[in-house]
Amino acid sequence: MPQYPLSQLLSKRQAAFGLIVPYDAPELVEIAGAIGFDFIMIDGEHGPIDAGVALQLIRACEPAGMAPLVRVGSHLAHEVLKFLDVGAAGILFPRVESRQDAEHVVATVRFPPAGKRGVAPGVRAARYGGGNLAHYLQDANRELLVLPIIETASGVEAIDEILSVDGIDVLTLGPVDLSASMGFAGDVTVPEVKSAVSRVAKQCQSRGKPLLLAASSLPQVQQALAVGATMVMIPFSTWIINFGRQFLEAAREGIRA
Repeated sequence: MPQYPLSQLLSKRQAAFGLIVPYDAPELVEIAGAIGFDFIMIDGEHGPIDAGVALQLIRACEPAGMAPLVRVGSHLAHEVLKFLDVGAAGILFPRVESRQDAEHVVATVRFPPAGKRGVAPGVRAARYGGGNLAHYLQDANRELLVLPIIETASGVEAIDEILSVDGIDVLTLGPVDLSASMGFAGDVTVPEVKSAVSRVAKQCQSRGKPLLLAASSLPQVQQALAVGATMVMIPFSTWIINFGRQFLEAAREGIRA
């Protein structure tokens, strides 16, 4: 299976930047590759993307060496398997709230004996059966990333247990959902939410686990890195709206001047 530069960045604890893509738009992924993003987060939870669409986005990632990560909508193994079989380099799992959840998502991604993923030699991820299957199984268990998302108060409370599970590669934190679960309706600026984010970040640092955060602006990127994030993902729609508005305002100011 492909070995993406993202793995080297993570092993060296160097910052990696990605774009969140919730659309059926392979051209957008190709543009992201031309810009130089390190990974794409294909959003199969908040959007219309299924495994067929994800396949085309993954194909667009590969020539640029961008790791195609997929956020799924559930922990159901048969749904996750579809994205793995078409070539996802990692899976983001929503609402991981316990050690049991963490063990389940790891087992969903890993082949036996490390997990319970079903083996299908003829799928795209296994080069349609044209490669060495034993080598593929070993490579997949080594290279595929498991990224549980902590986005509830219960997940924060169980953070020590979750991080103790062997096979968790990167921890993802969803502050907006977390704030909602804590009763603050999406307000990530309240002290209670900031404290929860800090707790998760410190636990990641103490255990040597990379942390993935989302950021919609350069100041937010800087804040994420300051908190301890190794990976930062940028929502495409917010990013292009912010950039587009600034560009248009500057262009109109130039005309008025």
